[in-house]
Order: sequence, then structure tokens, then C-alpha cells
Amino acid sequence: MIKKGILLLGLVSTCVPVQAFQLSIIDKQPTLTSQNWTLEDGLPVNTVGNITQDSLGYLWISTYDGLVRFDGLEFNIYNYSNTPEMPHNRTTLLYLQDKDRMWVSLEYGGILLKENGEFSHFEEQTNFTDSGITQIFESSDGKMFFITHAGLYVFNGEKFAKFYDSDKPAQNQIHDIFEDNDKSI
Repeated sequence: MIKKGILLLGLVSTCVPVQAFQLSIIDKQPTLTSQNWTLEDGLPVNTVGNITQDSLGYLWISTYDGLVRFDGLEFNIYNYSNTPEMPHNRTTLLYLQDKDRMWVSLEYGGILLKENGEFSHFEEQTNFTDSGITQIFESSDGKMFFITHAGLYVFNGEKFAKFYDSDKPAQNQIHDIFEDNDKSI
């Protein structure tokens, strides 16, 4: 009976300092705040796909009603009515490359590249695809890879090429991409 009491006392005394340590860490964390923005604040829709921040501090937001730039006070909306390079409003993925170039995936209709304040649109006429993009990946040498429903594409800085192509459409369905230690994709 005495041994059980000592064991219980030992367990309690080792648990108390751990809990006290955890509380002291939590107490030292800064207070988190949150802010919600809606249609009334200037968003084109209340649903957001992706968010990224550029080197100037702007937040870029993908929505189904355009690409949005937010400076902390105002929303600037880029869509097919004010950006001729956009064939429609439905943006899905965002990828910031080197803090100066931003890739904007379109739900259908290719991809946009925003560089030096200008947009360029890539689609089937530029050796890309109109198929949906599921992932954007940048290799260590700066090449951009795009996993789509139609296969894997690579952008070498000037043009697109299909990186992997099979005669069997089911084999073109790629789910992930990575670069190993010897820089192989």
C-alpha cells in the first residue's frame, strides 16, 4: 500500500511541472487577432481559394470572381472586364516565384503570369493546356512545373513543353511532383 502511494505521488510530482511549463509557454505567445472581410468590404465573393503575399506586402487572393490584390485597406479586383489577358474570372491557385513573378492558375483556360505589373496568358495556342491545374512546383534551377489533368508541363522561362506524355490518357494523371537530392524531378 505504501509503495502504491509513493508511486502515485511520484507520478503527480513529475506531471505538475510539465503542465506548468506548458502554461508558461502559452502565456508568452503573442495575442492573436483576426479580421474578416466580406462582399461589403470589397471582396468580389465571400469564398477564397488561395492567398499569397508579394515582396511589396500586398496580399493576392484567388477567387471564382477574379484575382484580388489587397493592401490592407482596399481590394483591387482583376477580372476579364478590366484585364484583357484574363479569359474569365475563375482563378484557383497562386504561386509566387522569386517574389517578382506570380503564376495564377485558371479553373479552365490556362494560366496567367504576372510579371513587372503585366499579365501574360498561356493556353493551348502557346503549347500549354486548357486542362485544370492541380499543382504548381518550382525546381531548384527555377523551372516551373504544372501538374494538370492532361499531364505534366514545364516552363523554361520562355515557353511551355509537355514534360511527360503517354499514349494512354490514364498514365498522364500525375498526382505529385518533387525534386530529389541529385536534382532529378
